[in-house]
Amino acid sequence: MRIIAGEKRGAKLFAPEDKFIRPTTDRVKESLFGILQFVIADTNVMDLCCGSGNLGLEALSRGAESATFIDIDEKSIELLNKNIDKLGYQEKSAVIKSDSRQALKELSLKQKQFDYILFDPPYNDLTLYKDIIEYVLQNKLLTKDGALIVEHGAKYIKDPVIEERMYDMRKYGSTYISFYR
Repeated sequence: MRIIAGEKRGAKLFAPEDKFIRPTTDRVKESLFGILQFVIADTNVMDLCCGSGNLGLEALSRGAESATFIDIDEKSIELLNKNIDKLGYQEKSAVIKSDSRQALKELSLKQKQFDYILFDPPYNDLTLYKDIIEYVLQNKLLTKDGALIVEHGAKYIKDPVIEERMYDMRKYGSTYISFYR
C-alpha cells in the first residue's frame, strides 16, 4: 500500500496484518483519483469505514484541505493513526472512533458538510451500505456540488430511490465504484 500521487507520492503506508481490513487496491484507487484529479484540491473529505486511511490520505496528498476518518475498529484506528503520523497529516486529520451511523448523525447535528465522502464498507454488510447512502443523501452532509463515492462488490442492495441519485458507476475487476449526488 502506498500513496500514488501528490506531495507524498511513493510513501509506503502501514498495511493491515489481518484480513478483516480490506484496503482499496492501488489499481482502483488510482482510477478513482484519476476521476477526481482536477477537483480534489482544497476540499473537505470524509473517509468512512476508513480502515488504514488509504483513501483519505491519498486525498490529502493530492491537495485536499482536510480529511475526517471514521471507523469503529480499534485496530483500524491504531493503523490509521500510524499512517497519519508517518505522513505528517495530524493538522489536516480528524479521527472519529465510532459506528458509522452514529458518527454521521453527530456530524449532521453539527451541520458538518463534506465535498467528498469516500465510503468503503465491508462488502458483506449490505444493510450498512443502504443505510449510509440513504442517510448521507437525506441529511445534507454533502456540499452543493459534493459527491458520495462508494466502493462495493457485485452484490449490493438495489433501491430505486438510491439508484436515482447515482450518476456514475465504474467496474474494476470484481470491485465497483458508484458515485451519488
